[in-house]
Amino acid sequence: MQEEAVTSDGCHLLIVAGPGTGKTMVLVSRILFLLKRGEKPENILAVTFTNKAASEIRRRLSRAGAGRLPRIGTFHSWAYGLVSEKTGTRPYVLCEREQMDLLREARQGAGIKAGAKDIFQRLSLLKQRVDVRLVDQDQDLLAFSEEYHRLLKKYGVWDYDDLLLKALKIIESGDYACLKHVLVDEFQDVNPVQYRLVELTGRRARVTAIGDPNQSIYGFRGASPSYMERCKEDLRPVSIIKLNVAYRCPQKVLDTAASLMGVKRPLVSARPQSGHIRFGLFENEQREANWIATEIDRMAGGLSFESFNMRNQASFGERSLSDICILYRAKVLSAPIEAALSRRGIPFHVPVRLSGTEQKAITLFRHLFEFSTGRAMDYHLSRLGIKTEEARRLSSFLEGVAQKRHSEDKFLESFRQVFHVEMTEEEASMIRKHIRISENDVPASLIFKEEQDGVDFSVEAVTLMTLHASKGLEFPVVFLAGVDREIMPWKETDKEEERRLLFVGMTRSSDRLFITSSRNRRLYGKRVRTGPSPFLKGIEAFFSPVKLGTGRPAKKSIRRKQKNLF
Repeated sequence: MQEEAVTSDGCHLLIVAGPGTGKTMVLVSRILFLLKRGEKPENILAVTFTNKAASEIRRRLSRAGAGRLPRIGTFHSWAYGLVSEKTGTRPYVLCEREQMDLLREARQGAGIKAGAKDIFQRLSLLKQRVDVRLVDQDQDLLAFSEEYHRLLKKYGVWDYDDLLLKALKIIESGDYACLKHVLVDEFQDVNPVQYRLVELTGRRARVTAIGDPNQSIYGFRGASPSYMERCKEDLRPVSIIKLNVAYRCPQKVLDTAASLMGVKRPLVSARPQSGHIRFGLFENEQREANWIATEIDRMAGGLSFESFNMRNQASFGERSLSDICILYRAKVLSAPIEAALSRRGIPFHVPVRLSGTEQKAITLFRHLFEFSTGRAMDYHLSRLGIKTEEARRLSSFLEGVAQKRHSEDKFLESFRQVFHVEMTEEEASMIRKHIRISENDVPASLIFKEEQDGVDFSVEAVTLMTLHASKGLEFPVVFLAGVDREIMPWKETDKEEERRLLFVGMTRSSDRLFITSSRNRRLYGKRVRTGPSPFLKGIEAFFSPVKLGTGRPAKKSIRRKQKNLF
């Protein structure tokens, strides 16, 4: 089936690829097939949903000796290229945090009491429905939209939705270089505007869409798995291929995930005998976190003093820390886990997003970097809070770092002194990463857009991240923490999408899967009675229970007095 997907010709192609069925390999192999057949790289476009996925495709193509590569990037980077080419400008696209700041300013200017995040989500979804006129909506939303777009124009900046809409207008006009092949990864997560971009491009080019309806988890962004069905009509004729062999997940994980989704015929694993699933129900989040830390300590070879003194050598050291990932529905659940790992001295990293709300140093650096590129200079200078001369001096210093005339450490020291900020090692590492991989033609808001973009997976540390951010990743050992009632499904969300989110989390595991719940948990300052998620009902037969006695804080190391030789 993979070979048929790679070599299929003559019409559009829809590949239904479940978790771990080799869709990235198929995508890369299909690009290589097209290149070897004589297609020019500039006539091929591969669209992904994360920069990490785009980088992985480039890496595999280069390793396969592809030579000159086709265009590979996210929907937003594709749109940015179209807009820059046709307008002759390099617009600055606001990151998520900057959008929220501008939204609050617009809310105040429009005299609206509704929360900025709530009303913006309505506006964003509305803008994606290109057939709906804004004037038909309620007056609050109309007033908010007018003030928000006035501020965008005043500062000379764009938001993500307007970037896609402008690209759509360019494609609708037909005034762009024609493509011959468009390959779209994670097709189940396209929103209405993204789908329209693909559909229109497909009138001139052959479309290869790869996706899995069971992994559609971005309904709050306007995405819908229904587009995988709709494209069968809009892109006729379409050849449909289903990949039914999984190379990542053990059969037990696949069977459990299929049962969760009510799928009668689960994927067939190429590793039928391996893997296991364990479930633990704890009294509270502290005991849950302590048990997770204890289990990781054991698997990693004993990093705490207790493990060093008490361990059985035969059962330790079986896993690298980078093999292990802890996933949770919301970031509010991570604090007790981080504390438990810290107590045991277990290295871990949590994604640091360049658009985060709490990293002052990173936020200031991004504004300085964009100021140095000449994009929306007045806007970025107003956010830096320093004089123009000082900003220009630091920008010159930054350019010297990029040209290897100055060291990164000296720049960071000067940066700290000018802005009077302290930064963690993670923040400093993120800034260094930005300096090394950034391209002046692409704003930082597009390079570091998703949670995955802020993770260095080569670091020997446990990874902590949200379930949404884990899409497309895999780890030998996965802990799904906080699978509780009141958390999964999350309040006021689509229950079936929440079920799919749990499916995504379960199928990140390539060997061992641990699922934990607690009877009660502190959420947003309140103690809440929880218990196992209703999604777990009916799949308990696949679980092995854990020994709850280990879910307690680590005891102090026992130091035995050494006998005196004299």
